[in-house]
Amino acid sequence: MRKYQKEYEAYMKQVTDSFINMQTETTTLEKDLMSQMLIVEWSNGLNWKASTMGESCRDGNLMDEYREYNAEIAKEYLKSNALTYEEWVVKYKLKTNI
Repeated sequence: MRKYQKEYEAYMKQVTDSFINMQTETTTLEKDLMSQMLIVEWSNGLNWKASTMGESCRDGNLMDEYREYNAEIAKEYLKSNALTYEEWVVKYKLKTNI
């Protein structure tokens, strides 16, 4: 087994879980049957958040646009953070051991 295998697997689990969560249905049903859309906010790194849209929306097209936006952010997140074991060691372990 590789020296940092468990840590690497935990890192990749975080990355893949975040990727999935960014694309999960992010609406909440209200009493009046309106839905509130959550918008993914991510700029770089591993951390991200989903913030609630200011207003509720009934427009299915608008919600589709937000879902597409969230999916695009999720793809960029995955591209940026998915690393091979070797890349991860160089980025996170060799830097900290210097």
